[in-house]
Amino acid sequence: MKTILGLDIENKPFESEQNLPLYISGNYRFKQVSIAGFECILMKPDGSMGNVESIQKHIAKVKQVCGLPVAINPDQLSAFRRNSFLNHRIPFLTEKQVYLPFMGTYLEAINENDVRLESFTSSAQVALIRWLLRPAERIRVTDLMEGLGYTTMTESRVAKQLGATACFEIEKDGAANVLTAKYSAKETFLRLKEYMISPVEAAGYIDLPTDWDVTIAGTEALSERTMVNPDKVHTYAVFGMNRKALRSELVDPQRQAYVEIWRYDPKKLLQDDGYADPISIALSLEDTEDERIEAAVDEMLEQIWR
Repeated sequence: MKTILGLDIENKPFESEQNLPLYISGNYRFKQVSIAGFECILMKPDGSMGNVESIQKHIAKVKQVCGLPVAINPDQLSAFRRNSFLNHRIPFLTEKQVYLPFMGTYLEAINENDVRLESFTSSAQVALIRWLLRPAERIRVTDLMEGLGYTTMTESRVAKQLGATACFEIEKDGAANVLTAKYSAKETFLRLKEYMISPVEAAGYIDLPTDWDVTIAGTEALSERTMVNPDKVHTYAVFGMNRKALRSELVDPQRQAYVEIWRYDPKKLLQDDGYADPISIALSLEDTEDERIEAAVDEMLEQIWR
């Protein structure tokens, strides 16, 4: 702490711990510190941290009991957890990172190898979707991405991106990166959904028949897996098409199809039923305002989690 802040820090006994409820006192170790004369309480988790909402409630309770600002003090934070804490204004302090908004302080020891996760790359998302569809507690990244056609360098970058989340840990087995999952597929998806991108880069209409190698997608694929009715126009996903080939206007539903140009090849995740994968379909329909579609997407995803 002193190394990052460059300030004198004095440890003091925390005398209010006996006034805390057991579900808090039993899960944290407490320390009262004075940072350049500024008093605050540090909470060090005894085990794994809970979700953001529970941490916020625990901090609020400790603050209510002791009347001092409170910060969580884990040994380390993943980039995913750090960003989540920053977004929710949760004070934290580690050996390399300090965020104390009640002091107006955010400092960080930068490591050039750190991965800053804002959104997944296409290759990392393809790997993640593959894992979500067939989750394994431990798997080599090379096995996860087998047959996808990515380079060894790309596989290494995928490992770093997934390891930067709070959902996976990356370990070395010789030269191989091994992915260890912390949560179920459903929990992982819910935690990482905000970092996943829509596969659709551009969309429009083309005349039929088409020479492009297409994959059935959109509500047409959704209708095959749920009870929702498909649109009258076929929906296809393609990769590598020039967006200039698309038309913005639907003239004849019998002679045109709606085409989505994807950021990654839908064939890499093609399902046994011949349709685009359900995770990508759900992401592509994320902005729909149709409650029927929203309900059908939830139904489709629940089929996966079961």
